Amino acid sequence: MEEWIEAELDRLPTFPCDEEKHPLLPWKRARPNRAWREWKRVGVPCGAASGFDCVDFDDVGWFHEWPLPASRTHETSRGFHVLFQHHPGMRPSNSRIAPGVDVKGDDSFCIWHPFEGRQVWWKDRLAEWPTFLLEKALNNGDGDHTIAGALHFPAYHGFRSPNKFIFEPTRNLRSRTKNILGKLERAPRGMRNETLYKAALTFRKMIVIEKLLKREIARQLLISACKVNGLLQEDRDGVLATITSAFEGGRDD
Repeated sequence: MEEWIEAELDRLPTFPCDEEKHPLLPWKRARPNRAWREWKRVGVPCGAASGFDCVDFDDVGWFHEWPLPASRTHETSRGFHVLFQHHPGMRPSNSRIAPGVDVKGDDSFCIWHPFEGRQVWWKDRLAEWPTFLLEKALNNGDGDHTIAGALHFPAYHGFRSPNKFIFEPTRNLRSRTKNILGKLERAPRGMRNETLYKAALTFRKMIVIEKLLKREIARQLLISACKVNGLLQEDRDGVLATITSAFEGGRDD
């Protein structure tokens, strides 16, 4: 086990679980406990107790389709856990935001899969909840679960259907680029990461499909826009990770 995993387990509130993920101790009173080294599975309280909420993707289709920001992600036995900064009042729910997608907030816990040797991405990055997902997690779950229903970004030049990203061809490179960057520069707090990711996805299409932009030029344009909206100064590593995620992980179909 890597040293950084041991260090964070020494710091986090933890409790033992059995193979079926059942707590073996009263988990709501969990505190940092160095005895975790002797346990079969490790549980960690979510919500205010730990400072993060967990979105559990057993249906990995949603994980790959939704425009998620770069945030700490754990591989699980069936999918992924994506961690976000705790939103006050976030409660647990099962399949409310979409079938096969659960939320773990206050009064709930998650299994800490890094303890089991599973892969971790963006280990030092904990993003805010993206607005579209936060709205779904806080409401009663009614409405559109599809990608088209998830996006609220009128200036985004393209849209997602339930099945794939549909890209609108560029008619005026200068005008389109200016419009995309202008929206990113003016993005309010709570929307900046999401807006950056969508803008980077559009630029990816303009690089890979239309071959109108060079990758490094697009990257620098996005970084400059994030400097204007203040995100670069607050979280440079997060900005670079989000751009890289969109450029390298985006879909071209």
